Amino acid sequence: MYKICSICIFALLLITITSTPAVATGEIVRIGIEEYAPIAYVDDNGFVKGFNVDIIEYIAREEGWEIEYVPSTWSECIDNLESGEINLIITMIYTEERDEKYDYASEPFITDWAQLFIRSNTGIHSITDLEGTIISGITDDQTTTWFKEHAERYELEYELIETNSVSSSLEPIDDGTATAVILSRISGNALSKEHGIEGAPIESLPIEIYAATLEGNDQEILVTIGKHLEVMKEEEDSFYYTTYDKWFPTPTANAIPNSIIIIIASITTLTVIFIAVNLILRRTIQKRADEINQAEEKYSVLVEESNDGIIIVQNYLIVFANLKFAEMLGYEKDRLIKTLLNNCINNALKNEVITRYEQLIQGRSETEQQYETNFFSHNGENIPVEINSSLIHYRGNRAVMYIMRDITKRKQQEQDLLNSRQSAEVANHSKNTFLASMSHDLRTPLNAIIGYSDLLLTESVGDLNEKQIKYTNNILISGRLLLNIINDILNISKIEAGKMQLRPSENDIQEILKEVNELVKTKVQISKNELIFNIENGIEKIYADRIKIISILQNLVDNAIKHSPKNEKIFINITTKDKNLQICVKNKGKGITQEMQKEIFTPFVQVEKFISKEYRGTGLGLAIVKHYVHLHNGKIWIESVLGEETSFIFTIPQHYFANNMEPERSDNG
Repeated sequence: MYKICSICIFALLLITITSTPAVATGEIVRIGIEEYAPIAYVDDNGFVKGFNVDIIEYIAREEGWEIEYVPSTWSECIDNLESGEINLIITMIYTEERDEKYDYASEPFITDWAQLFIRSNTGIHSITDLEGTIISGITDDQTTTWFKEHAERYELEYELIETNSVSSSLEPIDDGTATAVILSRISGNALSKEHGIEGAPIESLPIEIYAATLEGNDQEILVTIGKHLEVMKEEEDSFYYTTYDKWFPTPTANAIPNSIIIIIASITTLTVIFIAVNLILRRTIQKRADEINQAEEKYSVLVEESNDGIIIVQNYLIVFANLKFAEMLGYEKDRLIKTLLNNCINNALKNEVITRYEQLIQGRSETEQQYETNFFSHNGENIPVEINSSLIHYRGNRAVMYIMRDITKRKQQEQDLLNSRQSAEVANHSKNTFLASMSHDLRTPLNAIIGYSDLLLTESVGDLNEKQIKYTNNILISGRLLLNIINDILNISKIEAGKMQLRPSENDIQEILKEVNELVKTKVQISKNELIFNIENGIEKIYADRIKIISILQNLVDNAIKHSPKNEKIFINITTKDKNLQICVKNKGKGITQEMQKEIFTPFVQVEKFISKEYRGTGLGLAIVKHYVHLHNGKIWIESVLGEETSFIFTIPQHYFANNMEPERSDNG
């Protein structure tokens, strides 16, 4: 079986190899050209020009290809490629969606950016200023697709004029119809003066421009282009970089004004006058120079012996690297010099790092200088680093210095912590699901036990003797106790899962208190305590969830009964304070220590844990009380005097619920 599989695989590979046509010397390669100045375009005289054009013609000369250009719009380029009328497009922007349909060279021609350009002096300072404006862009172009997605995130309302070329998308700018146009940064900068546009101060998207063919076609062309680009980019003085300087020259400084020349002449005259003073100062200057040299040597030692990797990047090339950086990447220090910065960075993060580098070089103050990224080591491993970047002057020109620290261990610790947290959340969810399921399954038979016990005690189905009444009553009491425990478990599970709902309504305070009194009446009678209700004059209504406010009061009164001596009074005092309803449940007793108060509202923690085992409970009642109070936007606290009394006090805001009667409110926000 293994031999058969091997033969099949070999046959498939052979078919694949033989089905890919090679490009013979002298064979014509047809290339689609869209309007993408200065990358590739047709000038006013009908000549095909551009950075990518020069590069592909160089490769063609090296390989002996003949090139035939087919100028067209972007949509026509795509149609021609799919119909086989052209072999190649040299301005294809990479996207995951296109990757499924087209094949790309292994190396891009150049990195560009999708950017929005605005008419000068329009007062556009952010993306929100584009609300209600008219914007033009090229149909099916990746730059237009980017802006649509970007605008959608900000819910921007605007009108889009879609065109088929760069020039046609600039027409609404020229006639004043459109406020902005979506272009690549390179095209926009090249056309900015002619059309009076400038880059908008909003974020842009890095895009890589490749040579591409229809999937499965002309593979040898792509392989050859990729190899040439890789070789050229590795050599600083290659045709690639001389062509880059030709099409994207560094702006030169303006000529020195005459006024400056006059000033220089005056300074020269003054220098001659004070030459004697200069001779005297020469020794002082030399001494200062020696001090500077010593400081530079000391600084060099500090840099080389630093625990952090340090590099200086100028014109995208690493021009200085310390030993620590070389050790981090596993290279010899000398091999890193003149290496492109993006060759050391994880592919997925290259654009982000290069964009920030360019922003720093441009002096943009809003550039984030501290961030994290991944570098590639010599053996291909990802090395997470924390970077602190800053603009400096190095050998007379602007450069960026990067100080970076290997954070591999920290990242691993963060991942371990995240895994632990996720495991805990899963375990907590499983616990809540189990408790809810168990509680539901137990409550069904319990309701039957309670119901039948209640029915027996009414003696409607037959008389009971004294012993039967006692036993039946014990069953009823125990059943109700267990049902309360199960209800508490269900409630705490809902609370922890964030599924507890609040349904506020207007309630008569007297009716609420009557219902609470009925619920605790039996316990009050058994304990021989007395409930005293004190209501401040004018309080007639309470805005709250009726079921939950009754549950809060019942739990607090139950707690007070459990911890009060017999024949004592329990006070329920209701007042107003700062537009809030304040309710205090106060009882005589042993009191609660500060240590106990810190834990008392935690689920499954009981007051009797700190006092004695005289009282029974699940430790859920006060936890539920606290959640219910917080669900009402209220507060709860304890005031206690040891050996004398304890007060549980909580507030329920009335102005909020009275003016904002929401049908439901969830405790998870």
